[in-house]
Amino acid sequence: MQIYDPLSPIDSAGNRTTYFAGNVIPTSRLTAAGQSILSYYPLPNVPGASATGGNNYVATQTSYASTYPSIIVRLDQAIGSKNKLNVILFRSGLTQQGPHEGFPKEIGPGDCGVCFYHVYRNNRGGSLDDVHVFSSTMVLDSRLGVLFHPFGLVYPDNSGFDLSKIGMSSTGLPYASFPGINPSGYAQLPAAARGQVSTNMTGALEEVLTKTIKNHTLRFGFEGNLIRYNVQNPQSGYGALSFDSRFTQKNYQTGDATSGNAVAALLLGSFSSASYGITPAYALQQIYIAPFVQDDWRVTRKLTVNLGFRWDYESPFSERHNKQVAGFCTTCASPLQSAVPGLTLNGGLQYTSSSMLDPYPKDLNNFQPRLGFAYQAFENTVVRGGFGIIYFNTLESPVGTGFDQSTSYNNYTTNTPLNSLSNPFPTGVLLPTGSSLGLSSALGQNISFYDPHHVLPKSTQFSASVQQGFGGGLSLQLAYVGSRPTQLEVNHNINAVPAQYWNQGGAGANFLNAAVANPMAGQIPQSTNLNGATINRYRLLVPYPQFQAVTELASSIGRAPYDALQIQVSKRMRHHYSFQANLTWDKVMLHTFYYDDYAAGTGKLASQQDGNPVLFGNIFGTVELPKLLSRPAYARLALGGWQVNAVARFSGGPMVNAPGNVAIIGDYHQPHQTY
Repeated sequence: MQIYDPLSPIDSAGNRTTYFAGNVIPTSRLTAAGQSILSYYPLPNVPGASATGGNNYVATQTSYASTYPSIIVRLDQAIGSKNKLNVILFRSGLTQQGPHEGFPKEIGPGDCGVCFYHVYRNNRGGSLDDVHVFSSTMVLDSRLGVLFHPFGLVYPDNSGFDLSKIGMSSTGLPYASFPGINPSGYAQLPAAARGQVSTNMTGALEEVLTKTIKNHTLRFGFEGNLIRYNVQNPQSGYGALSFDSRFTQKNYQTGDATSGNAVAALLLGSFSSASYGITPAYALQQIYIAPFVQDDWRVTRKLTVNLGFRWDYESPFSERHNKQVAGFCTTCASPLQSAVPGLTLNGGLQYTSSSMLDPYPKDLNNFQPRLGFAYQAFENTVVRGGFGIIYFNTLESPVGTGFDQSTSYNNYTTNTPLNSLSNPFPTGVLLPTGSSLGLSSALGQNISFYDPHHVLPKSTQFSASVQQGFGGGLSLQLAYVGSRPTQLEVNHNINAVPAQYWNQGGAGANFLNAAVANPMAGQIPQSTNLNGATINRYRLLVPYPQFQAVTELASSIGRAPYDALQIQVSKRMRHHYSFQANLTWDKVMLHTFYYDDYAAGTGKLASQQDGNPVLFGNIFGTVELPKLLSRPAYARLALGGWQVNAVARFSGGPMVNAPGNVAIIGDYHQPHQTY
């Protein structure tokens, strides 16, 4: 293996003409940064291993400690005869300190995700529960709880790292961290800025007043939650510095197997690519409130009715510093329009502000009636039914386009490195623009935003059953259970070629892909395929040509109907045995995504059966063995009074996917499709 000089002259064939004799790099050419970083590696401990391609190190010190102390204190206090107070305080914390696997400093090998990391997962909080009896017919239960959860998965030198310790400059870098070192063919040193730090505080209040009036049991209640979540994931700082053989091999264009080495490039300070990332730290808040009322009404000896009503409000996550996209204005003229007169350019991102904190409007229409009944039609026959509407809680991550920024580049154009390892970013790194660019934010890029009409997912549920009792404690129940989840979240691209251009055969495809003059040439330097002199025609036909994909997140248009037949047979313990068997036959149809942009453009959601098994069965029973009371004591103790329990579960298999890389012959649609 021959090491060539990256600064060597190049002959007409593209070959370097100067190499290091005996593969000894002169001391004057060794960079301080390369030598410092190499000191983070352990020495080989496998004698005789090949210098290239062979494993010459076996890790040591691979175990690590994990501690989880937990303290819980509880106080129960009766205050008079009508008030009982319960207080619980708790404190717990998981702490882990990763192993070093024999690496001499605070950075471990890249294939060890836990090396040198420090994890803390703490819980602090408590609850208060007060039950007050006003009278024999009225009781108030008040509950208050608080949970504080600091979490960190951090690596040494993840922030505030003195880069001069390893011979590198921090000029122009807003965050200083140990860089990832990726030498091709060797163990990697991972970037230190890859962990997460967060705190989560949740406060909960619940009030339930129960009042009995004759045949009615009334419950009036309220639930409220406040969530405050501060998080940065991942942390900001250096990404990876990659090293390969391109600068130390004979021919910088073609390469070969007998020259060049990544560690030599490291010592020479000749990296091939570099990256740096800045991610936002969010301070999020969400409020949830839900008043409700419930009436359990025993109408007659044979009929019981349950009536209920609930209203839910779940606020969108607001961000304290307004680091969120608030939507996409489809009708706003782009600031780029004046420079591109021959093409209509509408659309751009909008951001939250002090006057508009939420990324989408509040959803105040979540009314939930509930109705249930049980009726004893005959002595051994009970009919039950129920209907209700339920809204699901959601957790939308913030879209912070403009508040994160990455800088990366290849450190070459021809045969020599552009920059040295001592200062990979001599002109600094790109900084986030935040919301300052307004409608010009993220031009030429993929963008996303939450559907401005987003509402909570909703499920209408209903059921009906008949239970028949037979002699000997045997009963049979047949039930139908249905659910109609709607307003489910669907993500889709709204920046697609209009539907009339699809399915036009080869001529249509050639028309769309043809290169034409680009009216946006030179206006979008962030995107090579939108900035050139020519452009594919289809890129000019989309609604918002100045962007790539424009993804509308969490559109409340999906649905997933569910139907199930449930059969249950049970026998109470009699004659020393009991058993229960149940069978569920169900089906879920998924209309929760689009197959492609054409389907999204025409509004046709996918119609696909859920691939999980549709048949489930369980049988379990108990047999009591004789107690052998007439037998000697040793026989009674050894063999008498035992119970034998058995459980059997049955399930159909999942659906088989269509094979890939084959042509489906014939019409693949189901005949008489009704879903």
